[in-house]
Amino acid sequence: MSDIFSSTSLSNELLVRALEPFRKYYDDPATEEIAINRPDEVMYKPLGGQWTPVAAPEVSIRSVFALCRMLANL
Repeated sequence: MSDIFSSTSLSNELLVRALEPFRKYYDDPATEEIAINRPDEVMYKPLGGQWTPVAAPEVSIRSVFALCRMLANL
């Protein structure tokens, strides 16, 4: 993910903004995986750990769809 954050193109800047709600998870070296199964919640799995639901009100249906559209367009 660090390559995305070093780019200055407009499309990548928009993608960086769309990914911001998840940054605290994927910037953590202890993160193995994250998943979004419903609005307002992120499922987080630390290395060697169990899946844990985390309240994430910033993760709305709208923000997830926007992220998906951006990724599809790249």
